[in-house]
Amino acid sequence: MHEKSILTLEYPKILEKVAREAAFSASKALVLELQPTPNLEEARRRLAYTTEAYQLLELQANASVQGARDIRPSLSRAAREGVLHPSELLEVLATIRSSMHIARLLEKLDAEKFPLLRALGTAIPQRPQIVRRIEETISDEGEVLDTASPALRKLRFDIRGAN
Repeated sequence: MHEKSILTLEYPKILEKVAREAAFSASKALVLELQPTPNLEEARRRLAYTTEAYQLLELQANASVQGARDIRPSLSRAAREGVLHPSELLEVLATIRSSMHIARLLEKLDAEKFPLLRALGTAIPQRPQIVRRIEETISDEGEVLDTASPALRKLRFDIRGAN
């Protein structure tokens, strides 16, 4: 689409309005990156996703990313072998739990009525092992637990014994 047409149609203002409706910061960023497509099939596919999502929200109010956080900066640091603080690990935990909730919700949808969203649900990676490991390592209050590692468990045991 031509830049002049985009500006004439006030496309950036439309994106901003839609982005204000997004409850999740990562979703807002994705909305603001949307570009019109000249491909009719792609436009139909996008419209089909939107239609299914609208119908799902009409049926189930809990169809949201409740509890998810924008963990992209933490994931970037972890990918560079950086250390995450307990509060950041709790955000990762909340986000994984949220994604697992959404995946289960989408996988239970009627395949004929919600084919795109159901397929999307099955494509969401499940990470129960990460959930379990964070739960073993960090308390809900952000404290590092004795179960974080055998070495820490031994050190804390020795300290308690010395006291």
